[in-house]
Amino acid sequence: MLKVMNDKAPKYMEDLFNKKEKLTSLALRNDENKLAVPFPKTDCFKHSFRYSGAVLWNGLPKPERIAKFFTK
Repeated sequence: MLKVMNDKAPKYMEDLFNKKEKLTSLALRNDENKLAVPFPKTDCFKHSFRYSGAVLWNGLPKPERIAKFFTK
């Protein structure tokens, strides 16, 4: 998820997730570095990477969410 948020993941993985900041033109404090969680219509979808990854990422404390991925 860290690579997805910092645009270091493959394109097909980045296409699975939408950042909350890009969904609205309003700058909300609570949306900083969070992902939009899709609405689950089935219980099976709740176990998918797309849903559970976004929920787990948004559940992290703010310092961990705003951490950057550094490589040499």
